[in-house]
Amino acid sequence: MYHSKIISQNLEIAQRSLEAEGFKFTLHRTSLDRCRTYVDHLQSLINSDLFREKNTLEFRDPARQSRYLKTGNGLFKDESDWVKNEQIFCTFDYLYFARGYSFIDHWEKGLALYTPNKAQLILNDARAEMEIQYKAIFLLLLKARQLGVSTDVIISMIQRLLFWEDTKWLLASSKEEKTSELFTKFELVYRNLPWFLLPKHRYTETGNVRYECETMRTQVKLQWGNQKGGVGRGETPRIAHLTEIVEWLQPKEDIQNSLMKAIHPTPDTYFVEESTAKFKGDF
Repeated sequence: MYHSKIISQNLEIAQRSLEAEGFKFTLHRTSLDRCRTYVDHLQSLINSDLFREKNTLEFRDPARQSRYLKTGNGLFKDESDWVKNEQIFCTFDYLYFARGYSFIDHWEKGLALYTPNKAQLILNDARAEMEIQYKAIFLLLLKARQLGVSTDVIISMIQRLLFWEDTKWLLASSKEEKTSELFTKFELVYRNLPWFLLPKHRYTETGNVRYECETMRTQVKLQWGNQKGGVGRGETPRIAHLTEIVEWLQPKEDIQNSLMKAIHPTPDTYFVEESTAKFKGDF
């Protein structure tokens, strides 16, 4: 997902799988302009309000809708092939997904596609270095403010949530309101994704689980560093994003002595702790 060699290997495997399934097209990268043109076209084919409000896919054209109800596909062959191409690239190439499909609240442009800055590209290089060694990705980030680190981590974890089964994501900041702010970043990216990249999902507030997809067996659970009972107790998340660690009530107990011991260091594990410094000798 992050290292060019791993991405190429996975795309080669995907191409062979396509050919074995009878697909006749070759995987290819779509330019950003063409990507947005195609996305706008595909979005125009469906009832966007119904999809956004009830997660129900309905084609505006009766013939497409009839074909969709009969076959599960309301697209023409060239449209289906392109969607398949994009789904595969978004699965195996993080920056392709981030640059082509992830909208953020840019400080100057407002709602805009994500364009990684130098700090964010360095962060991706760090992920790639661990990935090429087939190691779990553990990142401890002592950061300056306004570098966009949290935004990049959120997008990279959304990619995992969308395309990788059994992804359990623990999202936690120091306080409930700060965790909610992080989840707002998640919602902004997620709600601006095109329908053909989204699994059937639901938003919920059951036991701090705010999102789950039964078919993919994925979920997002929100917690915070000043809650009673600690963070991550009884959890074995595959990915975790912990922020503002210095403000947590018991960071050593919650993270070092509890959560970290429940994390399995396999190559598909992705664990990020980030914080700005507060004072000398803090956690």
